[in-house]
Amino acid sequence: MASVLVTGAGGFLGALVAEEFEQQGWRVIRFGRSRRDAVRNPKEFVSASLPDHRLVEVLKGEKPAVCVHCAGPANPRLSLAEPVQDFTDGPQLTTWLMDVLRRHSPHSRVVFPSSAAVYGNPTVMPVSESSAKRPISPYGYHKLESELVLESFHNIFWMTTTALRIFSAYGPGLLRQVVWDSFNKIAAHPIVSVEGTGEESRDFIFGHDVARAVFHVATMREPDAVYNLATGVETSIRGLIEALSAEMRLQRDIRFEGSSIAGVPSNWKADISRLEATGWHPTVPLEEGLRRTIASWRGREG
Repeated sequence: MASVLVTGAGGFLGALVAEEFEQQGWRVIRFGRSRRDAVRNPKEFVSASLPDHRLVEVLKGEKPAVCVHCAGPANPRLSLAEPVQDFTDGPQLTTWLMDVLRRHSPHSRVVFPSSAAVYGNPTVMPVSESSAKRPISPYGYHKLESELVLESFHNIFWMTTTALRIFSAYGPGLLRQVVWDSFNKIAAHPIVSVEGTGEESRDFIFGHDVARAVFHVATMREPDAVYNLATGVETSIRGLIEALSAEMRLQRDIRFEGSSIAGVPSNWKADISRLEATGWHPTVPLEEGLRRTIASWRGREG
């Protein structure tokens, strides 16, 4: 049975990736800060914050075919307040992990969930993998630096590495970012105050589609070094909130504050033709994804 190592396995994306590999018949070794998703296989979950010497011990006995590196920061705004910590948990940790793999499991294929934050505010859309990289937050710079770490280990040590530049992931289990924040505001207040103008936009992708893409890339014969991961559909924040309100069956007075948001790009739409050319396609449209996410959150509240 093939095995995969998933770092950050207690988080939103790491848990989904681990579950996807498990459903595909792989043995999954989880490293993470939470046991939330490890109930079925508690012996396969190591509760740890990397770097941790126990990973070296695991790799000495197990040579996973794939490592999906989901551990690391996921908050552009927090990176503005804590740039050193964002760097430590980002490119510094990625370098440590790649060196540990180089020494103990050099044939493991590494998949890194990067971020569209590497593009910053694009001047041309849709954004392709060759578009200019102009990050506007430490988070974006550090994701780009982590990609360069992977590239260096590929070029110097011949390791197989791929980065997926994820645009705006959402779904059950992600209790932060714009979809979650908007859901809470709509549920709690008849007047909803929202940062920005409402014309800011995102390319939303459902979490399970992200996990499918990770598995797809991890098992391809010869993956490229980097792919955009999104749906290729641009949705304004105003449109998102209107869709959420409709799914929640709540009429709200939506008011936009009009101010720009530091460290957060204004508009995104991805060119996903490179990844689609390999046979992967998104399967969950925004309306369905919101419906499933809202149902999950409501169930969580009892």
